[in-house]
Amino acid sequence: MGQAHSSPPKNLSREIEVIGCGMSRTGTLSFGLALEKLLNGPVYHGGEAIFKREEDHVTGWINILRHTPCKSAEDKVYIKDGLRRLLSGYIACTDIPPAAFTEELVEIYPNAKVICTVRDPGDWWRSMEPIVKNSKMGLLGFLFYLLPTLRWFTTYSNAMSKGRFGELYFKRGYDTCVKETYDYHMEYLRRVVPEEKLHFFDVKDGWQPLCKMLGKEVPDEPFPRANESRAIEALFHDMLFRGIVRWGIVVGVVSVGLALGWWYLL
Repeated sequence: MGQAHSSPPKNLSREIEVIGCGMSRTGTLSFGLALEKLLNGPVYHGGEAIFKREEDHVTGWINILRHTPCKSAEDKVYIKDGLRRLLSGYIACTDIPPAAFTEELVEIYPNAKVICTVRDPGDWWRSMEPIVKNSKMGLLGFLFYLLPTLRWFTTYSNAMSKGRFGELYFKRGYDTCVKETYDYHMEYLRRVVPEEKLHFFDVKDGWQPLCKMLGKEVPDEPFPRANESRAIEALFHDMLFRGIVRWGIVVGVVSVGLALGWWYLL
């Protein structure tokens, strides 16, 4: 997937030049790879980094989410400081959770381009619905409990639901992501981003419109086409496999210990 989105950037002096505020499953991986090429720097993809970075990183997001909805000026300051720290060294960010903090990111990086990746809402939901169902598997918290970083999956999901995600998208009695979530996100963006700053981009359109937005020459190579569905599915299956293996080791060790203890007593 190009440069390692999940690896911490080495040059922390660079800062966000593009705020990618599109929802997950709108071509955010392809968009991120294109930005890496055009801006020559690391792009933060929330969907990957949140589960591949060190534990301090995911707990940083959890702490930010616990300060939402904002109830005081102190909450706002905490959120902005946290975002600066987590995104330090990246030249752009995409996907959730950063996209749900577009308002704060626009205030932190007033000179950054704000670009929302878009997709047909019906196609978006057909792609998103399986993820929503998988994320609600009751055994996930148990399976991931022994894995570094992933052990925070349930805590992170709950913080999202009780915090910014629930604040913006849980409407009309919904307590999870639904088809209308796409429209709710668009309403949020139009509310918090000045019209003249908000750009929309469909990755199907390739280099030309994106390069025009950024004032860059069109590269002499195909636009990156990351298979986002396959990438997320592979990541999810890898997470499940690692959890099952870790529990298998624990059960095996315990079983051997019990067998030896029983043999000793006999």
